Amino acid sequence: MPGFLLTVSLPKVIQQLCTCALITDKTLQWAESRKNALTALSLVCTTVGIAPSSPGGVDQVTLAVIFRTLIDGLEDYTVDSRGDIGAIVRESTMSSIQVLTNTSQPELLEADLIRSVLHAVAKQSTEQIRRTRIFVQALHQMTFLDPESMKLILSTQILPRCTNPELYLRHGSILASGKVISALCQVAKDHQRRLPEELGDAAMEYITQTCIDILEERFWRSFGGDQMRIAVCYFIQDLSSGGFPLLDAVVDRWLKALRECLASADSNVQQSAISAVTALIGEYFRHQPVEKLTALSISTSTISYPR
Repeated sequence: MPGFLLTVSLPKVIQQLCTCALITDKTLQWAESRKNALTALSLVCTTVGIAPSSPGGVDQVTLAVIFRTLIDGLEDYTVDSRGDIGAIVRESTMSSIQVLTNTSQPELLEADLIRSVLHAVAKQSTEQIRRTRIFVQALHQMTFLDPESMKLILSTQILPRCTNPELYLRHGSILASGKVISALCQVAKDHQRRLPEELGDAAMEYITQTCIDILEERFWRSFGGDQMRIAVCYFIQDLSSGGFPLLDAVVDRWLKALRECLASADSNVQQSAISAVTALIGEYFRHQPVEKLTALSISTSTISYPR
């Protein structure tokens, strides 16, 4: 619908879409309709804009209503004979949250609402493996809305799950941790503060210990397999790109793990490792002598890959 038509009947359009997104006894099986309604809410916002920067656009009160509808969408776990039909609703919701996070001004959202969204997204970051990356990218973007709340969520909800015996919880939490830590590194740079000052010594130690714990053999080999290796590669890439300060001993462990990933028979593991190695060397070895960099490059490029 064109923007000028939406503006004329904006409150009614949004009200109807929010109603369509609700689960009732009659609409329980209409997951596709809920998915489309949630997608449409973000499209309406991008079409008419967000007030006050866009006169006639979505105002602060209405934006809050939309976000609360999206939070409800993340709790759609409807199941029928087709399986988890609520999954498409949750995916659509996350995509809409990403869109609104990029287009709306954070100051228009109340702190309690932001925290509610962050908690809901953090929960989804440990969803089924094939959907996890959709959610963790949104988590990265939303960290900038409320860094203080995200620090608490990271230390109390996400990091503890990085060593959970359940693969899907561990995998999702490792991916989420990397994205959130990378975003917090950027927050520290924006505030012109050292990362230990931004996060605190306890959080720094917790993150550093997690960097070691996720490589324990019982996770790395017995309970993880290729999915675990891919998650760790993304984690290493994110922390390296963010510039998280690490001891040489931890970096050496990472490098050893990445060499193993480079030799994997799975091409997805190999590609993830290549990206991680590039980021790792670029951050932690950039001040090394040319001779050491050359030797390091040779050691990671002459691995005999499985055919």
